[in-house]
Amino acid sequence: MKDAPTLIIGLGGLGCSVACQLSRQLDEAQRSHVGIVCLDTDPTSRQPAEAAGIGFVPLYAHRRERLARGQFPDWFPPHAVTLYRRNAIGSGQLRTVARLDALDTEQAGGFVCLDQEIHRLLSSTPEPARRLNLVVTGSLAGGTGSGLFL
Repeated sequence: MKDAPTLIIGLGGLGCSVACQLSRQLDEAQRSHVGIVCLDTDPTSRQPAEAAGIGFVPLYAHRRERLARGQFPDWFPPHAVTLYRRNAIGSGQLRTVARLDALDTEQAGGFVCLDQEIHRLLSSTPEPARRLNLVVTGSLAGGTGSGLFL
């Protein structure tokens, strides 16, 4: 299946950067069956994603309130809350913060962009062959990519 619908998801800063580069390499024919969406806790990733014409899901919701209330304490290593810098960009290298942000984003209905791209790709595929290839780009070294992937 040469033109199988494919969704590329960029997780975190590096994943979004790779997704933006891939987007620039696609021609119009390829764009009809390839969707790209970026998810990141760092709001500065939005501008490059939008400039590349791809969807962006911001993952920065109510993490500080959850941390302050002590929700999901078993998710955090000892003293992780004190390690999280108040002015950290993105998840501050903490996987658990990215997971909390993703939970909050999902509960607030923030994954609409991702849902729309999946629907677009699947609706352009004939019923018997309705499958979606998924490609995830990111890094396991940072907080967002590793927190969402693991």
